[in-house]
Amino acid sequence: GKREPSIATLEAIADFFNVDMDYLLGKSDCRNRYQESLLSPTALPANPHDDFLQTVGSLARDMTEDEKRQLLLTARLIVAQRSEK
Repeated sequence: GKREPSIATLEAIADFFNVDMDYLLGKSDCRNRYQESLLSPTALPANPHDDFLQTVGSLARDMTEDEKRQLLLTARLIVAQRSEK
């Protein structure tokens, strides 16, 4: 049957992307309660793509195969939700 990602997995994804859980789950358009901090140049990595890949790689090393599948499923759901808007 359909497997839902755990709350801990969703929280880890929300923390990674620096977004609120409500935004991650599509319940809010507000990315972060502290959006003004996102406008600070120091809030952005020098190369977001490299930072993203390094962080995901680091997270994946500590994940079980099931957690990796949950992460991939969640990422696909996020892409699907955003393409519907």
